[in-house]
Amino acid sequence: MEAVFLRLGAAKDDLDSAFMVGMFSLLDKLFGSELTEVLRPLHLREDILQALLYKSGRLGQCLHLVELADRTNSIALHEQSASLQLDADSYCDCVFDAYVWVNHVCRDM
Repeated sequence: MEAVFLRLGAAKDDLDSAFMVGMFSLLDKLFGSELTEVLRPLHLREDILQALLYKSGRLGQCLHLVELADRTNSIALHEQSASLQLDADSYCDCVFDAYVWVNHVCRDM
């Protein structure tokens, strides 16, 4: 999420929001509850909440792209990346950057 958001021209200050949306999008799986229930006590900013629950706004569009990349519907993935004006090579660069970051985090543990 953070790499995609940066690639789309987001300001450095907005990257924390992208990271948070990406991480929080998995909380329902972690806790085995509906995402709305998990997020309720967190009092998140409205743009973050809208992105997580409704895939709205720029953060929501990026989240939708990242979620589609885990699925086999390549047509939807292509349409979403085109709507964000992000070509396949740029998206692959984002994924690569994310793997490099995770690798560094794991080495530091």
